[in-house]
Amino acid sequence: MLRLQPHAAPTIPCVSPADAPYDPAPKLELARDRLCTDVTEGPSHAAQDRIDSLISAGLDPAVIRDLLMPDAARRLGELWVEDRLSFSGVALGMTRLTSLWRTMGPGARSSAEQWELQERPRRPVLLALTPGEHHAFGIVVAADRLRREGWDVNVELRSTPRGLAATAAAHDFILVGLSVGSEALLPKLERTIAVLRKALAPGVPVVVGGHLAIESPELVESAGADAALASPEDLLVALELAGRPQRALELEGGVETRM
Repeated sequence: MLRLQPHAAPTIPCVSPADAPYDPAPKLELARDRLCTDVTEGPSHAAQDRIDSLISAGLDPAVIRDLLMPDAARRLGELWVEDRLSFSGVALGMTRLTSLWRTMGPGARSSAEQWELQERPRRPVLLALTPGEHHAFGIVVAADRLRREGWDVNVELRSTPRGLAATAAAHDFILVGLSVGSEALLPKLERTIAVLRKALAPGVPVVVGGHLAIESPELVESAGADAALASPEDLLVALELAGRPQRALELEGGVETRM
């Protein structure tokens, strides 16, 4: 079982509304909450205006793309679970976030970094939504992050347990990652993991991310997952562990595997 320590929330600069002065100190939560309001209640250009203001104030676009926007997507899911946002509001917010995230594009790499990625062996990974899950933003973000690190990523956003098993049987995956947001999908998650186990090579880990994995990691582990992951960084750690020959490792930083 993988054990990953939670990441501390970073502090980033944030821009207040257009008619207020820039304050360089607010925490990530404030920027996230304002972005959530922009994508669910504001006009179509509100979120883009805020992102442009953050970048103009000197915030690295990679921080916005890889930290702020995924955190905003997680917060939208929390608001829905807390019954503070309707399903249509979550859908609108996720659609706008995904569109905005895609327009930003991945950060440019140096020629040395590009050469290193070209030389690195590409390892196949499967990322998929748990059947019945509809929120794909987290999977899209994770897949992009892995590809930028040189991994060969297969993404399944609309499939069944049998369909995922067929995909797994046809590839030599080093790891399978599932995403689930609601406890109501726990039975489907458990069935999907069980079917995948039969199709995957022995020892290939199945890890789970998404809102449920963050809020109730013990539930996804009880469904058969090897680990509950909270971020793309956790997924990268899990991949590095999966690629090692040892099956019992303790890593600096509190990550442990007993697979």
